[in-house]
Amino acid sequence: MDHYLSKFQRYLLGIKGKSKRFPNPFSGTHHLEGDKDKKVQLRSDKDGVPTLYTIPNVTYTKQENGNTLVSVTLDATDEHKLDGILRKISEKHQVPIERLQRWKRDVVSIQQPTIHGELSIDIKESKIGLLKIAYEFAVDSLPKYFADESSRKIAKILKNAEYDSVEDYVNIGNGFDHELFASMSNYL
Repeated sequence: MDHYLSKFQRYLLGIKGKSKRFPNPFSGTHHLEGDKDKKVQLRSDKDGVPTLYTIPNVTYTKQENGNTLVSVTLDATDEHKLDGILRKISEKHQVPIERLQRWKRDVVSIQQPTIHGELSIDIKESKIGLLKIAYEFAVDSLPKYFADESSRKIAKILKNAEYDSVEDYVNIGNGFDHELFASMSNYL
């Protein structure tokens, strides 16, 4: 159930897991369009709604006058951490904190930002996961199924992780079929 395709379908259908939370198929670190240094995450709230979170970042830019411009980027929810970050920069670079506190504060809000990230999906891994779900359901629901010949073959495939043999039982395309990703078209 933790495979990406399963998480995404559960997210689209609003199906919570054992933890009573919605899965977050957007987890991981991404970046804003046009700026690979602006790292962001899409975090889910209790209702499964993704919320943009800016990962804290400190950059140093040497200026022509010899001074170094220190820039701290924080998410609005982390504003309370700024003093601690400035203290650490002061200690690390042995610069009096007073010099760091001569700062200009800019609040930037980006409406409907485009976020870029990478996604890697192993279709065979997804298929073996689906076969495992179906096998466990059949064994739990159909008392005679455990003794069935196909049950023993599937159990062997799952035990030995025989990815190529999964194709005999799970046929949902080769990964390039557009139907497989149709439900995700608004996101991908």
